Amino acid sequence: MAGRSLSNWWRRLWGHRPAPAPLAGRRRFLRAGAAVAYGGTLWALGKLWYEQPSEEFHWFDDNAQWQQMDKVGHAYSAFQLSRLAQGLAQWAGVPPASALAQAPVWGWAALAPIEWLDGRQPGYGASPGDLLANTLGAVLYFAQARWLPAADLQARFAFWPSTLATARPERLGRHLGERLIKDYNGQTYWLSVGGNWLLRPWRNPEDAEPEKPTPWRLAIGYGAGGLVYGQPQQNLAQGYGAFRRFFVGVDLDWAYVQQSLGLTGPGWQAAFFAAQAYRCPAPALLWATGLGRGAGLWVG
Repeated sequence: MAGRSLSNWWRRLWGHRPAPAPLAGRRRFLRAGAAVAYGGTLWALGKLWYEQPSEEFHWFDDNAQWQQMDKVGHAYSAFQLSRLAQGLAQWAGVPPASALAQAPVWGWAALAPIEWLDGRQPGYGASPGDLLANTLGAVLYFAQARWLPAADLQARFAFWPSTLATARPERLGRHLGERLIKDYNGQTYWLSVGGNWLLRPWRNPEDAEPEKPTPWRLAIGYGAGGLVYGQPQQNLAQGYGAFRRFFVGVDLDWAYVQQSLGLTGPGWQAAFFAAQAYRCPAPALLWATGLGRGAGLWVG
């Protein structure tokens, strides 16, 4: 009896139930498409990132490197892949609760093979810190969607090419496509909160009018600079002073743009779903520590 109950719970969780014909087709398409896209992504990543012959699998503690920008990137990626997994599952007819329960599992699993690739590369290694960051990103997505949906918390990414990439192109990227992934000096990561949620304490609780998206959001960001080598001592010995950057600023609400323009077709829905992962350039207050310490106004 207990085994049957557990089996039924598992099937409900993963949406294993007969689907209407159109949704059954979507599920088949999703399974095939996900396999092709995932394999292609790993192949492309291998071409962009890994240049040395593989060796025996090993672990490597890189938690002190790159001002932890790589760890923030892992958490961001897990958050976004979890969001994508939920969206695709619901598109394929999986019930919302089951789709959300699956989301962090798929988000985490999608990134796990990267540690296998890292673990077989000289100069790299499988990183426990990366696995922890993957877990935090996936759990953050689930937690905010499950217990704080009104906040509409979004993890966002922005990039502006840095001048340091040319100092070490084999590591920071030879062209824009590589630098988007490799050059931490040009990357910033943000947590963006919906304006409606921030305004709730000042709203009239008796107002029956439904909330509409505000054009603005509040975003808190993190970035770094002066990064040419991962190890702090090596970076400093080569004449580069690493520093951290913290931001607080406004952010554009893509849902407001979509609603205002009345763009509701499937293609537009997909485009704005993707746009939620990126921060539109906007003003922010900047506070930097380390050799680049200071404060000011930043746009990007």
